[in-house]
Amino acid sequence: FRIKKTKNTMEENQHHPDRKDFQIDRMILFTDAVFAIAITLLVIDIKAPKIPIDATEKDFWIGMLSLLPKFIGLIVSFFFIGLYWFLHHKLFGFVVNYTNKLIWLNLIFLFSIVLIPFTTSVYSEFSTDEHFRLVGPYLVYVINICFTGIMQYLLLKYVYNTKNKVATHLP
Repeated sequence: FRIKKTKNTMEENQHHPDRKDFQIDRMILFTDAVFAIAITLLVIDIKAPKIPIDATEKDFWIGMLSLLPKFIGLIVSFFFIGLYWFLHHKLFGFVVNYTNKLIWLNLIFLFSIVLIPFTTSVYSEFSTDEHFRLVGPYLVYVINICFTGIMQYLLLKYVYNTKNKVATHLP
């Protein structure tokens, strides 16, 4: 004895209809948590400079100045992540339903977000004068930012496609 289910029936019956709004909220809350953690991880990579016990005030400021590439990476990536969070927030303000495809697109998008602290670290670590000639660290960072943009676009395209029935009152 086999029960045959169609694709539409399986997606429509993911949860009890009364729980649908809760499931959408769970996806949004999980997404917000991933964004918050990614932003936090950006600053964790920055360590206080190593200053000898007999250091002068000048030694301290030279040590702090050596962290400038990491702080620039933090600032740029903080605002990239913040922008992607803002766009996701605006997009999901229209979501009233979900599908397995929406969940997976969102997860892959979040994967691109959690890579940003790592690629920021790689780029800022190798953007010092002695490594400035290296293209690889810059390329790793740019590929990550492009990947994130592509995933944001795919989410937007999926949500805005009325055939998917996941959003209402689209602009």
